Amino acid sequence: MASSDRPGRGKRILSLLLLVVGLGVLGGIAREVNLTQAWKELCRVGWTGVAAFAINMAITIGGPLLGWHILMRSLEIPVSLGTTLHSGLIGRACNLLSPMSYFGGESVRTFHIAAMTGAPRRRVLAAVVVSEFQVMAGLTIFTLLGLAIWASLSTLGGAPLRWSLAGAVTLAISLLVVLGLALGDVRPCVRVLDALVRWRIFPHRLAGLRSATLELETLIRSLFRERPGTYFLAQLLSLSSPVAQFLRPTLYFWLLSRTGLVTRLPTFGELSVFFVLSQLLFMLPTTPGGVGVYEAGVVGLFKYLGWDLADGAAYGLLLRLDDVVYVGAAFASAGAFGMGWMRPRVDG
Repeated sequence: MASSDRPGRGKRILSLLLLVVGLGVLGGIAREVNLTQAWKELCRVGWTGVAAFAINMAITIGGPLLGWHILMRSLEIPVSLGTTLHSGLIGRACNLLSPMSYFGGESVRTFHIAAMTGAPRRRVLAAVVVSEFQVMAGLTIFTLLGLAIWASLSTLGGAPLRWSLAGAVTLAISLLVVLGLALGDVRPCVRVLDALVRWRIFPHRLAGLRSATLELETLIRSLFRERPGTYFLAQLLSLSSPVAQFLRPTLYFWLLSRTGLVTRLPTFGELSVFFVLSQLLFMLPTTPGGVGVYEAGVVGLFKYLGWDLADGAAYGLLLRLDDVVYVGAAFASAGAFGMGWMRPRVDG
């Protein structure tokens, strides 16, 4: 019993340490930024701005969720649109609260949909895997386009461009490898299991997983190859995420411009730089919910682009406020409709 508690205790300690680090980073930002001015900027944006950002974030997460819903329906999972959105909210809340920062809600979504619909978990997981691949593919494509625009600007470049290019190319190659493995029917997971069994590493337990793993890889491959119309429609819907994120700084400065204090909106090149660096920065596992690191990244990007640091702090606070809104909506949804395994039901 004690040995089984140690991994969980270690994770809690790690989460606490990372949270302390994040709070320390927040303290450092507070010393560098005029928080009073940042609060004034946030007040100028007002509740209209908060609502506008909430809509922007709804588009960011809504398109991929609709794509995921289409993928699940194509696998004959009897899930309603409301259940998909409910599961997506819960998964997003888990991602935000995860020690790995924006990663971890996929398993929660898998268990939730399987419990609510009675579908096999591996069918739900296959749709989750392909959906996450599509989200990453869309972000990678836009990142590479942003880098191309950035490279064409003579006034911007240097080390950040080289690091960003290295990260984007590495991500693109990784996605191409995954796509090649799926389309080529290589079945890497099954091959790894077979190798482990041959080496007599947990042979009986791993042999029992082989059929389920084979079915999972078959389902993933079918979504790539046998349902091209469904796949490309879901991919198109997932592109709403990078588009909404790309336009988010323009939305913020437009809201400020309505007060007459800001007269210039970001240029296309500046938007490209902001998008590229923010995506590569926030993809890295950091503190729980990215506390501290997220805010420092936003303020740092504003400084790099020559924008006001108080505006950067206000921008980060605005995003955090919308995170709170969506986490609150997730908990409210869970309280009203249950989590599936706590209050089982079947979609009609």
